[in-house]
Amino acid sequence: MASKYNKLNIKYINNEFEQSITIYSNKSKNKNTLPLIIFIPGSAWLGHVPLLYYVFNWWNSSLAKNLAKNGYTVAFLRHRGAFFKYTLNFSNSLFILLLILLFFNFFLGFLFFILILMNNYLKSTAPEYDNILEDILNHFMYLDNNYDLFKVNFNFSDEVILVGYSSGVQVLCEILLKKPIIEYKKLFVKNIVLISGVFNLYEKIINSNTEYKIANYCINLYNSWLFKDKLKSPMQIIQDLPSKEYTIIGCFKELPDFPIIKSLSNQLFCSNKFYDRLQKYCVKSKIILIDSNHWSILSDKKLISIFNDLI
Repeated sequence: MASKYNKLNIKYINNEFEQSITIYSNKSKNKNTLPLIIFIPGSAWLGHVPLLYYVFNWWNSSLAKNLAKNGYTVAFLRHRGAFFKYTLNFSNSLFILLLILLFFNFFLGFLFFILILMNNYLKSTAPEYDNILEDILNHFMYLDNNYDLFKVNFNFSDEVILVGYSSGVQVLCEILLKKPIIEYKKLFVKNIVLISGVFNLYEKIINSNTEYKIANYCINLYNSWLFKDKLKSPMQIIQDLPSKEYTIIGCFKELPDFPIIKSLSNQLFCSNKFYDRLQKYCVKSKIILIDSNHWSILSDKKLISIFNDLI
């Protein structure tokens, strides 16, 4: 069966897939133009190397495909990853984290051990977190500089909706600080949509439960090992975000109720808590929770009606 959307891959940075943009569009140009959707998908900051991308692409691209089928044009932005980098030795932090995961969730612990083994075959020149931000900033500049050309070819309006999913929410929030949206010549942002976002990286949840403390410790180890504590939590920079209309979309239950996983989910994907604080600083914001989960939310058909209501 023929697809109901077009797909155009743009490799404008050294012909690298990991730093490319894919444009998803409807096969027939609509008479009524819709906003351009700029989408930063999730990857746990792993990046989008072809192997990882093709394994996990089915949920990351599902939103872009469904939006394109319904008349939207979506710019799907990829970035390099800060995860895979060579480790000279098995540090104490990695050992502690491995023991914790093995004790509470054998599958996660085993997976983490495999990643550590893979780690030692990779180059020490692997990208850093700053490269993620650099790639996304380059994409924004590229779209801004070529906006009129894309507009003619894909027939979208003068408005833009920025969308982030999972770790892409954290990246988007930091990008909005790196280069204010008012500095772009063509990208007029109508709405910012944050889907199942990583909102809370460092704030400890006030809870005496040992599992919560372990979850918080794992998050800090992850950030320290992979990103040298460079990640900025959206919850901590919320007062500096642009005063735009925000739509927070989350799930009633993001991840399964497994040991540690539930506590990690409650801390990282705290949509309600982020929304409550966001209201203090933004002109207009709303939250929508749907009966889905972190991996299926992008393919949920309810998202189409939510986007239609933003117009």
